[in-house]
Amino acid sequence: MGDVGAFRANASSNVGLANRARGIKANPEAIPSGMHKAGEFFWIERDRLSSTPASGQWTPLESTAFEALSPASQQTVRNLLWFTQGDATATKAIGSLLSQGKLSVKDRSGVSLLDRLGALTTSPLDSGIDRGKFLKELISQLNDPMLVTQGNRSTCAAAVVQYLAIKAEPADYVAMVAGLVSPNGQAQLPNGQKIKRDGATALDGSGRSSVDQVVQNSLMEYATGGFNSNTGRNEDSTLGLTATRFDQLVEGVMNAPYQTVLIGSDKDLTQAQAIAKMKEATARGTTVPVGLDWKSGGHKILVQGFDQGLVYYYNPWGRIESMAEREFSSRIHNASFR
Repeated sequence: MGDVGAFRANASSNVGLANRARGIKANPEAIPSGMHKAGEFFWIERDRLSSTPASGQWTPLESTAFEALSPASQQTVRNLLWFTQGDATATKAIGSLLSQGKLSVKDRSGVSLLDRLGALTTSPLDSGIDRGKFLKELISQLNDPMLVTQGNRSTCAAAVVQYLAIKAEPADYVAMVAGLVSPNGQAQLPNGQKIKRDGATALDGSGRSSVDQVVQNSLMEYATGGFNSNTGRNEDSTLGLTATRFDQLVEGVMNAPYQTVLIGSDKDLTQAQAIAKMKEATARGTTVPVGLDWKSGGHKILVQGFDQGLVYYYNPWGRIESMAEREFSSRIHNASFR
């Protein structure tokens, strides 16, 4: 696997987290002096957080974006910042999301990403969820989806769909996540169908964040109807998702039509045809989920682009990788196009 070099810098310019600084360590579940609760809202006295939060950690552009918010939205940001104290990555992520305008993106119900995140600071959560830790993880991955990882579970397809949702529909993604970590563990997907939390919320030793564990296990259960979160296998003991099940999953989460085609000389598309179609898609800014022959089994990745004979893709092990186009072509099993 090659170095990602300049490609990653161009494709994911938002992932650089500079000017890291230590925050104040605090218990995120407690309400300290200087922080008050009224109804469903927290507010923090100005001797706790300045009118422009994260001074020294945010760029002038990020601070300016904060100042342009309404007073209510500024307070929501302060509430989020209180939960990210001590985590420079999450604190910086809030500023980055602000300056890019992502916190104002709305879901299909007209609720902004900022308001969806703000609701998670006070809404009831399943007893196995650490609110502060969960918010830090969620905010960080919204700013950098490459933090999404499958760990040691066979949830690569679910992780790819999770990545897609964060990039394309972050507010809808957070709405789904909020439902999954609520006490009843239910949410509505963008296509209108219901999804239920699968498995425990306590960390399972898979090496995933609590966000990834809850989301991926639930997506796999939605797609298969019989996913065992303890073993990582489906009810028929198989691993991963078939083409039909993957289409069901990605269409449910993205609320958009996808078609998964098999690749080969006697299949839906030849390798050359598939590569050409991927190049067309990525040239217009559309990533392509692809199933590759991978060691003794298959592996789902997300093609980002092509450059000088290399294919760049998101690997749900939590990184961007590259592979020679010739080798990549020989290993393609299927691809999903919008």
